[in-house]
Amino acid sequence: ASGGAISFHQIDRTSYLSSSTVDSWVQILDPITMTPDSASSRMALDFNSLAGVSSTSASIMIKFTRTIGSTVTDLIGTMANRNAAGTQCLWGGGEEMYTNAYTGHAISIHYTDLPNTTSAVTYKAYVLSAAGGTSFTLGSVHATGSNNEYPAVDTRFTLTEL
Repeated sequence: ASGGAISFHQIDRTSYLSSSTVDSWVQILDPITMTPDSASSRMALDFNSLAGVSSTSASIMIKFTRTIGSTVTDLIGTMANRNAAGTQCLWGGGEEMYTNAYTGHAISIHYTDLPNTTSAVTYKAYVLSAAGGTSFTLGSVHATGSNNEYPAVDTRFTLTEL
C-alpha cells in the first residue's frame, strides 16, 4: 500500500523528570527500537512535554539520537543555542522560559528521519541544561518544594514509520 502508517511505537514517562545536571545530555525516556519495513521508510518522531525551570538564567535543550548497530547519530537540526559550547539541538529555551517558579512551557517537537536501513534502529530523547545553579523539570512545572500539587503532563515520545 502507498501512504499511511506502517508501524507505530510510543513511550510515556508518567512521572516528572527533575534534574540539576549541567552541560551533560540526560536521557529522558526509555529508547524506542524498531526494524524498518523498508530502507525507504521515513520515521516521524514526535516529542511532547512540559518544561519548568528554577531561575531566570535557565537554558535547556532537547535532541534525539539514532543508533544503527554501533553508529550513533545526533538528530539535532541546525539551531545552535549555546554558541560558546557549540551545542546544537532540535528545541531550546532560554531565559524567556522563566516568569516565576510555577510556570510551565509546552514542548512539541516533530522530526522526520530517513535512516535508510532495514536493520534495527534505536531512537532516544535527551535534555541538556546549560545554566549552572539552575534545575529543571520535564513533565511538570518547576516549583520550590513538592511538585505534586502543580500541573503535570505525561512526557510522550512516539515513532511512526511511514
